[in-house]
Amino acid sequence: MKTTLTILILLQFNILHAQIKKQSTPVKENSVISKSEIDRLYEKYKKSENNEITLFTPFGELKGNVNINYNADEKPESITISGSSYNKEAIAQFIADCIIQKLKNNYKDPNSSFNSQWEFESIKFSLGTPKAAEMYPQFYFTKGKMYTKIKAQCTNCGGFDSSEIYEFEIETGDRSRFGGKTAEKFDF
Repeated sequence: MKTTLTILILLQFNILHAQIKKQSTPVKENSVISKSEIDRLYEKYKKSENNEITLFTPFGELKGNVNINYNADEKPESITISGSSYNKEAIAQFIADCIIQKLKNNYKDPNSSFNSQWEFESIKFSLGTPKAAEMYPQFYFTKGKMYTKIKAQCTNCGGFDSSEIYEFEIETGDRSRFGGKTAEKFDF
């Protein structure tokens, strides 16, 4: 009987101790606040702003320049990486990989549900075809207020010399940040 009484006292003491500890430790609900995608990208590229970065593809390296656009509140509203190279395959692969990544991250093409131009071979073929600049591959994807624009073109393609330079640009932005907090909505 003494043993049973001792066990009961120990149990009550442990329960009381647990309740006191629970009351003294504040519980934070939803303590994990996820950063917006534009803030996550900003953290990744802010040290590279106005500097050259290296982008790796199976066809070789590309050099890209990072540009960050800020709104009136000095918050990032879009981040652009652009560059040029003589390596058409590397640029085509980079663009195809960016598109695949955006689709995996639930971005949507507002113009269609499937676009065969997203494939590496289609992009590579389009880059090598002489045409007007507005006919080069341009892709636009959205996810909520976020957007991604991807462009590529060839400079001096179809010329008689072999100095074809391929250019690329990828921009991701947050439309909700355009103008900042004090921006007035346009009413027409």
